[in-house]
Formats: sequence, structure tokens, C-alpha cells
Amino acid sequence: MINTIADADPNVKSPIGYQIGNQYLEDGVKEVKGYIDSIKVIWPEYGCRIMCDGWSSRTRKLIVNFIIYCDRHMIYHTSVDTTNI
Repeated sequence: MINTIADADPNVKSPIGYQIGNQYLEDGVKEVKGYIDSIKVIWPEYGCRIMCDGWSSRTRKLIVNFIIYCDRHMIYHTSVDTTNI
């Protein structure tokens, strides 16, 4: 993707690893937290549902994902390794 952008405009510089792993990651985390907070505000009005699904990893671990659903919005909550449970 960066190469394609550079082909369109050679003055565009790609981000360095530090920017991707720190600055952009922190910005992304803040954005997601803001999104989740905006959905939590409507929980009292619409309620929410906790859903789960399961799958097996390549190493045959049994994984259960927990997801929160509210008014057409889904939020991943957590995964649990249930192999030994």
C-alpha cells in the first residue's frame, strides 16, 4: 500500500516502526475506546446481549470468544482458552 501511495506522490514518506508501534497504536486505542464509550451510553436505553462463539485453533485449542451486542453494534470483549475446562 505504501509503495502504491509513493508511486502516486514520491514526496510521501512511510511511517517508521516506532510511529506504527507507538503513536499510531495509541491513537487507534483511543479511537476504539471512544467508540466503545459511545455505545455504552445507549446500553440503558436499548440493553445489551452477551454472545459467544467457539472455534479450534491450529494447535487444537478450544477458544470461546465473548462479544457484546447493542443496537446493531458489536464489541469484541474477550477470548478464553477452554481446552482444559
